[in-house]
Amino acid sequence: MLKTKKKDEFDLLDEEVIEAVPDLQKPGGPGQPIIDAGNLLHRLQDAKKKIIAELSGCTGQDSIGRPAVKYDAGADAELLLSGAAIESLTAPVEESRRSSLLRQLRAVECAISNAEYRPVALETQIIPEECAKLTDIALGFVRDTIGACEHLLVCLKAQAQFHRLLEKRGLREPMRPYWMRDWAIENSLRSGDDYRPSLERFVKDKSEAAGIELEERSR
Repeated sequence: MLKTKKKDEFDLLDEEVIEAVPDLQKPGGPGQPIIDAGNLLHRLQDAKKKIIAELSGCTGQDSIGRPAVKYDAGADAELLLSGAAIESLTAPVEESRRSSLLRQLRAVECAISNAEYRPVALETQIIPEECAKLTDIALGFVRDTIGACEHLLVCLKAQAQFHRLLEKRGLREPMRPYWMRDWAIENSLRSGDDYRPSLERFVKDKSEAAGIELEERSR
């Protein structure tokens, strides 16, 4: 899974791995629905600013500041979310321009409240689908990591035994060279501490989370 090449951000990855990972921010890719949802939200937010700016210069409101005809903001919002132009939401001729703008404002605000959640909702659907396609590649990296951790753990345990042997035979730690003593990070990796689990526990948890233990036992 690892490969040495020209130094860059992903110099340890094979070209095949890099190519296999989709770019959800690339137009026309699997993330296009997310991009569209984000663009729609920005258009609605911009439209709201413009409507409010135009409303500030309008006159002709009724006695309580509302148009005489009431509109269903939810239905209007659905029209906007389905692609209808904001300018198509107008009041009858006999009503003021302000009434049309108020209708548009209510619809835009209602649409924004729905559109704000669309990108995340789409990510919740699309990202797991794309990750599923990368399962074999990701498991390869997990196996490499677990294998390296298991080897490191054996080395750390062997070194600890060597240090105990030194101590038992009179080569006390305070008198030994600094590099020939137990370091705090080595103890943490072997036994864990208040901030992290032991390396052995990490291997176990990571294996179970990736389904590797179950997978291996079933063979």
